[in-house]
Amino acid sequence: MYYKTNDSHIYVKSDSLGDGLEEGDFKAYVSTWTRTPDCYGDVVAKGAFSQTLRKWDMSGSCIPVLYGHNETDPDYNIGYVKSAIEDDHGLLVTGHLDIDTNAKAAQVYRLLKGHRLSQMSFGYTIERKAQAQSAKGMANELQAVNLLEVSIVPHGANKDTSIEAVKSESAYPSNLEPLFKTIDTTIKYAKNGYENMSTKQDLLDAKGKLSQIANNSCWTHVCADAELEEVTHLKGVVADCVEKLRRDGDITGDVDQWLHDITSPKRVSPYSTKSYLDLSKLTKSIPETMRKDINERHVKGIDMASITGAMFTPTPIVNSIPIHDQGGEMPIGIVNYIPAGVVHTDEYDYLMETTQEDAGTAAVVEKGETKPTFKLGLKKVRNQLKVIAVVSDPVDKYTWQSSQGVVDYVGERLTREIMRTFENEIINGDGTAGHLLGLNHVEGIKSQAFSSDAVTTAINAAAQIEQYGITCAMFVLPAVDWVEIATTKDTLGHYINDPIVDVQNKQLWGVPVVADAYLESGTGYAIGTNTVQIMTDGNLETATNTSEGFRTNTVISRVEGRFSFDVLKPHGIVKFATKAAAKSTPTK
Repeated sequence: MYYKTNDSHIYVKSDSLGDGLEEGDFKAYVSTWTRTPDCYGDVVAKGAFSQTLRKWDMSGSCIPVLYGHNETDPDYNIGYVKSAIEDDHGLLVTGHLDIDTNAKAAQVYRLLKGHRLSQMSFGYTIERKAQAQSAKGMANELQAVNLLEVSIVPHGANKDTSIEAVKSESAYPSNLEPLFKTIDTTIKYAKNGYENMSTKQDLLDAKGKLSQIANNSCWTHVCADAELEEVTHLKGVVADCVEKLRRDGDITGDVDQWLHDITSPKRVSPYSTKSYLDLSKLTKSIPETMRKDINERHVKGIDMASITGAMFTPTPIVNSIPIHDQGGEMPIGIVNYIPAGVVHTDEYDYLMETTQEDAGTAAVVEKGETKPTFKLGLKKVRNQLKVIAVVSDPVDKYTWQSSQGVVDYVGERLTREIMRTFENEIINGDGTAGHLLGLNHVEGIKSQAFSSDAVTTAINAAAQIEQYGITCAMFVLPAVDWVEIATTKDTLGHYINDPIVDVQNKQLWGVPVVADAYLESGTGYAIGTNTVQIMTDGNLETATNTSEGFRTNTVISRVEGRFSFDVLKPHGIVKFATKAAAKSTPTK
């Protein structure tokens, strides 16, 4: 067996950039078609893996993912390849590590997320090779190989292959991402001459120091103030390296985008790219944060009963994956389907489209005729993040310290209560002080009268949305009304569960249904795509405090977050009746 090792540039992506990877997944180029020979004097021809990939597909087996090519120890068989394709750059694999069942896999995964492992390798036998022209003269060209396994390894040789993404449980510190990307992009595009080795080593040294800072603070989403001075120094080092390579004419690609991010003040919009609230693991991450808080105090020798204040810990709550695709234990609600953004100011502006009628549409126009105008009716609206918080009742400090179950229970219950309240505000908030402006009080929303039944009325409501070129994203129904629909029986006494009323997948007319406990029976909503958004400061904050219970040895805990709800297109939302109006009894 032969091994070919590749020095990879790891991009540990935040959840907003995670490419839909599941927990434990990673993407990596294990080989590339670069014509620069590796340290073994080899280049790999495009298509070299085509036959072996077909054989793997036909076998029904999975390509194993090993650590360090260790085939003798089953614990080092840490995962498998979910997919492998040859694209224009190289052999791209999506792998999965067995982080739930294999301690070695979980350890390697943590090292990948922390940028402490950054290289890939693969084991193979040669099927066909030949001498061919490379970027540095004649070289051995591997034209067909038999792929036996891929490995994550500490050391590599090929400077062009990259681990593209690792699904991160907590997002990598956002203020460090441009610096990492500058380093990785520069290394990727810099020529491989020996005169550049010292400069590249400076970049790698800077990356190592940066990784240490990131590992210390990645769970907080941002590096600590005490480390900002070192980060500023590293920015200068990286910028100097880039400019040296540029002066020497040794950069073959464009690194200006990332270099600009670390050398110039950033002008950003009030909120970042849309993603979704990450609630799939909050019931676990919040308790874990609480334990981290307690353990930190214990390590420092602080008696919890003597604490006079709280320790505040943020937990990131934004992800690129819609919550209904994340799994987890949180019940499905309207927040599961609404895109979310992060805003770093207390107040912010957004644009609302107030179009009510299709008054001016595009048309075929003869020469010289006036073009029709479509009235968007854009309106700037100012909104404000509102605090949603909850505090636990006192818990005995010894019970708190000794029982993980208590911490788990408190964290889960407080987190669920925050989300329950947020859900209610989105539906019923009246916009008064301390409240969001919910759907029941937003002006400009369309209405749909009751038809023959709730199912027919729902599709009529969706049709209203579609006339504006907007797809219906969800139906929000009162929980009791959905139960009534789902338990309807035919004349033979059988439950009706057809493609229109899909009880198992909780869909109506192929559209997801949210059974909401905060809607009164008789009223539902059809909500179009990109018509609403959630804004947050990006974190749920936890705190434990014993000062109030000093005399009684008790601990209280608090969870809070800041949220808002925006309606971008009121005409893309239809409020519809799920039941016929009650008939009034005539009086004599």
